[in-house]
This record gives sequence, structure tokens and C-alpha cells, in this order.
Amino acid sequence: MIFLDTGVLFAFYCKDDGKHEEAIGLMKAIISKEHGAGHVSDYVVDELASLVFARVGKAKAVEVARNARDSFEVIYMDRIAFGEAFSLFEKESSLSFTDCSTLVLMRRHGIKMLATFDSGFRGKVKTVGV
Repeated sequence: MIFLDTGVLFAFYCKDDGKHEEAIGLMKAIISKEHGAGHVSDYVVDELASLVFARVGKAKAVEVARNARDSFEVIYMDRIAFGEAFSLFEKESSLSFTDCSTLVLMRRHGIKMLATFDSGFRGKVKTVGV
């Protein structure tokens, strides 16, 4: 199983992104299940939709969010996971709240691999893409 970070999804869906070609390669491996089934969280879909909305526009944001939602298994945050993510967020200087929620959900669901371009995850989880 592999978890997808927002940056990889954004780079894949937005052709103008500097990491677009690299994201295509990662997504080919993910779609072929080279690392197992792909997973995202509701927070990642939210962050992706918000980022695309701000940079590209509403129609593209809806399209991208729908595609991510429909293409990967979506894991939802609950009250306990939220609390764990918040505690981690208070301690971690290099990770956003969404990044902390990603680590919590990966641990809770036994997901060992993260597709990301975010170097803040180095040493915290096994990554591809960094």
C-alpha cells in the first residue's frame, strides 16, 4: 500500500508544475500497483482541491478532487486521529497539519510507503519521489 501526498497529486494534474514529468512517472508506478493500492485522506483531497482552486480555478479543482476521490482509497480522519495529528503537529517544526495527519493515518492503517516531493518527510517514513 502507498499513500499519496498532495504535492505529487498537484504536480500530476497540473501540467505547468515543475515536477509534472516526475509525477507522471510516479503515478504510472502507483496506477500499476507497483507499491500496492494507492490511498489518500480526506485532508489530502481537501488540500489538493484548495490548492488547485487558488492557482487554476474552480472547474479544475472540482475535476481534480473528483478524480483523486474516485481513483484512490480515501481514508477519513476521525476524532482520535485528529487528536493524534494535532499532538504531532505541536511537536513537528517541518510538517504541516495535513502532513501530520498523513503520518497518523499511515501508521493507523499499516501503510509503509509515501509518494511525496516533500523533504520534510525524510526519516519519518519510507518515501518515493523525494
